[in-house]
Amino acid sequence: MRSLVAANGVMVSPPSDQKNGELIPRLLSTLVLVPPTLIAIYLGSPWFEIIVGIVALLMAWEWARICSNGQFHLSGWLVIAGVIGTIGTMVLGVPSAALIWIFVSTVVVFFLQYLGSSKSLAIGIVLIGAFTLSVLWIRGLPETGRVLTIWLAFTVWCTDIGGYFVGRGIGGAKLAPRLSPNKTWAGLVGGLVLASIWSGLWLSGAGYTDYVTGMAVGIGVAVFAQLGDLLVSAVKRKYQVKDSSSIIPGHGGVLDRLDSMLLTTPMVAIVLLMFGGGGA
Repeated sequence: MRSLVAANGVMVSPPSDQKNGELIPRLLSTLVLVPPTLIAIYLGSPWFEIIVGIVALLMAWEWARICSNGQFHLSGWLVIAGVIGTIGTMVLGVPSAALIWIFVSTVVVFFLQYLGSSKSLAIGIVLIGAFTLSVLWIRGLPETGRVLTIWLAFTVWCTDIGGYFVGRGIGGAKLAPRLSPNKTWAGLVGGLVLASIWSGLWLSGAGYTDYVTGMAVGIGVAVFAQLGDLLVSAVKRKYQVKDSSSIIPGHGGVLDRLDSMLLTTPMVAIVLLMFGGGGA
């Protein structure tokens, strides 16, 4: 393998080798994780609730560690309690109780100032709780849940995939260098384009709307996906953390992989409620 000698004499790999070294673990992790996720989405209850529950608890654990300098004390248990309450009330079929639980948990954490990072922890409960509530509610829609959940998952994945490969391939101006130094405007465009193409094809093919409208919806989802990604990056940058954990090879933590879902899922749920999709 080719190497370079830095000014301090340390041998380092050239950028192309670093990219290849990251890509292979990412692809292998994706091949392992995506099939069971899709199976759970297709089968629905109780498998989907189990997957979401595991994912939400892992994200809560990672968020607490980020905001507590890698430690897991009382602060972590409070975040976990907020997410567990959300999962439990949703499994029982009481979304309104889940909203109340998220609100109460957030208020409790926010006012426990002695924790030092209480504001960031409270934000974590809101984000992870809202994601959990929304994704379980969307999948639970009687006639449209499966189709919409598959559409949403792939739209976000297309955003990430398009952003990753186009950004790496073209490079160029940075999108938000202070928050995420690897993201570029080219990657943003690549993610928007791929997400819009997929969304247009899926929604029009399922008979929900025409192709152009489906593309526009996909762009909206992709924008929120990028915002969620940058939001988590901002929190990690604040606490000087690169990855939320090292659970997933090539990706870091569960939170690193699903940060794009934190804003998109609640946004989609709100739009569905506004346009009567919840009664479908």
